[in-house]
Amino acid sequence: MGSSLFRNRHWYYRTLFDDYYGREARFSMMIAGFIWIPHYCYGIHLNREVEVNYAHKVYHLEYGPRRNRLCHSLCFEEFDMVLEKWMDLEDEYAAKGDEMFEGVEEIRLDEETRDF
Repeated sequence: MGSSLFRNRHWYYRTLFDDYYGREARFSMMIAGFIWIPHYCYGIHLNREVEVNYAHKVYHLEYGPRRNRLCHSLCFEEFDMVLEKWMDLEDEYAAKGDEMFEGVEEIRLDEETRDF
């Protein structure tokens, strides 16, 4: 069956509500609480910060290479588009020659109007 000390809360109620024995026990619990509660609250916040930091590291390790590959692919895709436009422009110039520039006004930049 077991004793009443471990099977119910008799010791807890006796500690808190007995005036003769409870004074010392309440005082010791109060001291322990004043020591333990700030550490517990600090641990909650510290644990949260550690978890968030770890989550950011895992996200970076997991998705960082994917994002780099995606960016690299997009840069090369943009380069291919610019290159295709340039080659089309060269083909058009080879076909038409200087006729491409008819009707285009000459643009002159004076020293005052340059934007560097």
